[in-house]
Amino acid sequence: MGIYNPNCYGEGYDNGFKQAENGKSKDYVTDSPKLKSLLSENAVNTYIKGIDDGYKDGKRKSHGLYEDGKDK
Repeated sequence: MGIYNPNCYGEGYDNGFKQAENGKSKDYVTDSPKLKSLLSENAVNTYIKGIDDGYKDGKRKSHGLYEDGKDK
């Protein structure tokens, strides 16, 4: 049986991007993958990294500096 080691970066990125686009504060808890977090430290770490990167890109987009995954 293998080790359960999920990567939640994509989920975190999407949530962070939406938070920034909607003018919300960065929130690591509300939409976090709670069950995965209980089972794997990697899930927590990749989710947090995703939130940080997604939030940064979402803020850049809201200021017209980012479009479709690329800097303007």
